[in-house]
Amino acid sequence: MTDYTIDRFEGETATLLDFETGGKQLLIPRSQLPPEAAEGDVLTTDGQTFTVNPEKTAQALAEAQALLESVTHGR
Repeated sequence: MTDYTIDRFEGETATLLDFETGGKQLLIPRSQLPPEAAEGDVLTTDGQTFTVNPEKTAQALAEAQALLESVTHGR
């Protein structure tokens, strides 16, 4: 199983980034994602299907918010 973050949507194409490194990028048709998938969600794939991973999505959001907080408040 591999995890990717939805970086953005451009028309009907989704740009996914490797969740661990942010380095590897995949461009896939939006139609291959779950209908509820949104930018910033973490997806888990078995190589054939993608599913939203709510636990990792929440973790990523919390980490991003903590980073923003530390930058904006100098902590």
